[in-house]
Amino acid sequence: MTNEPSLFARKFGLAVSLDLFSRQIDWIRKNFNVIHPGRLCVDVPLPDNAALITFDDGFYGTFANGVEHLEKIELPSVVFLNMQAIIEQRPLLSALASFRESSLPEFVSFAKRERLTKPFHLCCTPSLMRRVDELFGEVDQAAVIGYQGRFASLDQLRRFEKSKFVVYGNHLYDHWNATALKPVEFAKQYTKNQVQLIKFSNSAEIFAFPNGIPNNCFNESHVKMLKRLGAKKIFSGVGGINRNSKNYLLGRMTLNAHDSNEDILWCRLLRASFTCWPNQHA
Repeated sequence: MTNEPSLFARKFGLAVSLDLFSRQIDWIRKNFNVIHPGRLCVDVPLPDNAALITFDDGFYGTFANGVEHLEKIELPSVVFLNMQAIIEQRPLLSALASFRESSLPEFVSFAKRERLTKPFHLCCTPSLMRRVDELFGEVDQAAVIGYQGRFASLDQLRRFEKSKFVVYGNHLYDHWNATALKPVEFAKQYTKNQVQLIKFSNSAEIFAFPNGIPNNCFNESHVKMLKRLGAKKIFSGVGGINRNSKNYLLGRMTLNAHDSNEDILWCRLLRASFTCWPNQHA
């Protein structure tokens, strides 16, 4: 949520203007019963037309504009955080790979030799990124942050810690694609992030897959591992409507800058209602 999106945000459609965000929220308020994220972790019935408002990653504008606005109008939300970006103020893997691609022709040649497909951040592994640094030198972190846009600070997270309308969830320590990680790496990313999240009293054991599309971004083995690691509820970017809120794995529908009026929003919702969402993850 910003009127001055970064180049990275514009390239991948990650930001909406403050006015559009306010109108999208007004539409949600008018047509749905927005629930607190904690209600999904306990066995209680949900209201008709229940909706959950979610944010990913933890960009500065999410807190300064999005969460701030929702708190003022007393609407709950969950922010799925990559704590490395906030603690170390380092760019996300997705921004780093995109920056390498746009600023380093040698990286594109390297990616072709390695048979990587675009977008590169979906298939970049930790060992591959270490090789990139060895071959081309470490990237200018400040330049990547300028390209990506800044992240929230720990002070911002503490500012909303006592709010009854804000919950922090797990999005891995860095924004790795789950399928690009070895099982032990995935478990470490989840656990390392959770260790930081539990320092905040408003954190919950709920998780959203980075990138989030089934098969390309995660699979059944990741779902089973998250159950063993203690996640109470997990989310994917499949885009459908959840017919059964008791399912362990739930889908989400992204709203972006193209969802600019009520007619478009209703069409998006209608299309989502036809999305086939498996029930095997109950």
